[in-house]
Amino acid sequence: ETVQLLQVKEAVARYIKLQGLGGELEAQLMEDGLRIRIKDSALFASGQADLFPEARKLAGDIAKLLAGLPQQIVVAGHTDNVPINTGMFPSNWELSGMRAVNFMRFLFTIEPTLKPANFSAVGYGEYRPVQPNTSDENRAKNRRVEVWIIRSQKPAKQ
Repeated sequence: ETVQLLQVKEAVARYIKLQGLGGELEAQLMEDGLRIRIKDSALFASGQADLFPEARKLAGDIAKLLAGLPQQIVVAGHTDNVPINTGMFPSNWELSGMRAVNFMRFLFTIEPTLKPANFSAVGYGEYRPVQPNTSDENRAKNRRVEVWIIRSQKPAKQ
């Protein structure tokens, strides 16, 4: 399984280089699986959950990388801590959750071979920041969608 996840990670790394997406996309192999992190600005307008038309190519390419994987895949939405209170999004939970669902649903429209039973979407709101929300730059890092390919078994300790 680790070899398979490494292959996906390398494919993402090649894609990032080819498309010049170093600031928008990253992949990291973790103990519990492979995390693909996408900056929200590559996908959505501020305070919105509808995918940019130009984000559809990126989402489609990610869908193709996920095709045929047997693992559980979690699509997670994250925001910064700037409050939102609109008719559609009373809080950052709704915004992050809707972004995750919309991204996941789009993956299925692009790649019909994906197995819906293997997917889930979750919204974490502002509660799992990768940086302290102390600057515009850090808040931008916290606004993201992550695609987690979950290991079915933990790697053996060396």
